Amino acid sequence: MFNHDLILNHINEIFGQDMHAKRVLSLANATLGVIESGSLAIHA
Repeated sequence: MFNHDLILNHINEIFGQDMHAKRVLSLANATLGVIESGSLAIHA
C-alpha cells in the first residue's frame, strides 16, 4: 500500500524547496510510522 519511497517523494514535492533534506526524510519516517502503528492497532 504505502512504502517509504512513495511517502518521501510526496513529502518532498510539498516541502522539498522549503525544508532541509534531513528534515524531509524525518517527516517521511514519522508519517510512515504513524500509518504503520495505526495498522498494527487495527490488527491487534
